Amino acid sequence: RDTRARRRATTMAHAMILTASSRAAPVVHVKFSAAHARAQKRASVVVRAEGDAAATDEFTGLKPTSIKDFKELSNEALLEEVTKSKKMLFQLRMRQSTRKEFKPHHFGILKTKVAQLYTVKREREVAEGVGKRDSREIKFKERAASIYL
Repeated sequence: RDTRARRRATTMAHAMILTASSRAAPVVHVKFSAAHARAQKRASVVVRAEGDAAATDEFTGLKPTSIKDFKELSNEALLEEVTKSKKMLFQLRMRQSTRKEFKPHHFGILKTKVAQLYTVKREREVAEGVGKRDSREIKFKERAASIYL
C-alpha cells in the first residue's frame, strides 16, 4: 500500500511524498513542476540603490559604440578610454559577484568598446609602419606601466 501511494503521488505535479524510515520520524518532500524549478533558478536577490546613489550610476547611459566614434581621438585619449572601460568592466564584475543590480548586456558593450579602441590603435600603428612584434612589445610595456588601474 505504501508503494502504491508513493507511485500515485509522483504522477501529480505538486504532490507530497511521505518517506518513513524505521528509526526516524517521517520526512515530507514536496515535488514541484518543471516550470516552478525554472522560475526558482532565475530568481535572485537584488539590492537596489536608493536616493542619490541610484542617480549617480555610470552604467545608466551606456550605449553600443562604433569604431567611427573613436577615429578622431588622440592616442592618449584612446588609452584613457581603454582604462576607463576596463575599470567599468571590473565594477560590473564586482556588482555581479556581490549580487547587486546589473544588466548583463553591459558586459558585451564594454568588451566590444575595448576591442574597438585597440583596433583603432593598431590601425594607426600599421599606418605608421610598426610591426606586429614591436606592437606587442609596446602593448606589454603599457600593461606593465598601468598594472594598477
